[in-house]
Amino acid sequence: MTSANYDFRFVGVEEVGPYHCFVLEVTPKRKDKYLFEGKIWIDSQDFAVAKIEGHPAKKPSFWINRADFVRNYQKVDEFWLPLRDETQVEVKIYGKRVLTIEHGPYVLPAELRRAAEPAN
Repeated sequence: MTSANYDFRFVGVEEVGPYHCFVLEVTPKRKDKYLFEGKIWIDSQDFAVAKIEGHPAKKPSFWINRADFVRNYQKVDEFWLPLRDETQVEVKIYGKRVLTIEHGPYVLPAELRRAAEPAN
């Protein structure tokens, strides 16, 4: 997500689970099925993405009337990793379908945990 592809507008602050977040409205600069329109929640401490919610800027295919998604992230040690993805798709003929992916539990190798620790 860069300013080359999106316009960002601050719309407030919210809690996402244990994370205090800045909320930004995201508007794509062009209609493209690989870009999205929606909101992002940025953790106020780490400035990491804690949540993304939206829909593709352009219909991904003839068969899909609408697709909405929500992706939540979690902080594991010092790393931000996917927690949960939910996508609701309205498909021609078949109707509404929901796909949910629960990520984790994560077990980070000791060398990653040591690399993330602050140097003394």
